Amino acid sequence: MGGSLGRESATGRGVAYLLQEVAIDLGLNTNAAKIVVQGFGNVGAWAARLIHDIGCRVIAVSSVDGGLYNAADLDIARLQQYQEQAGGILGFDGGGQISNHELLALDCDVLVPAAIDNAITEDNAYDIKAHLILEAAKPHHA
Repeated sequence: MGGSLGRESATGRGVAYLLQEVAIDLGLNTNAAKIVVQGFGNVGAWAARLIHDIGCRVIAVSSVDGGLYNAADLDIARLQQYQEQAGGILGFDGGGQISNHELLALDCDVLVPAAIDNAITEDNAYDIKAHLILEAAKPHHA
């Protein structure tokens, strides 16, 4: 029957709820927070959309076909529609291209790794400028 209603967005919704709770503890203003989401698959896209809906500025996202950056804010709802139609995020006119390495090193309030595990390694950890990392990536099993 396809599972429970809301199953598709459940993990991304959990990331958004977690951000709201942690923001209280850290004194982070979610109405102005800059968010970067690495991985724009099911979890990352829903997390980005729901985080955007609570007032955060999602300034960058990446997917298997590349990354997008807009210092002001990406229109996540429109990007999700574009991705459904185009099969990827590249070519979206609301942001410029960015490499995955550049994306992870952006100055932001929150970084959400939502692709596969091991996105953050000893080779790139020192480049990360995020104040908070909310891990949403699933482990890769060989």
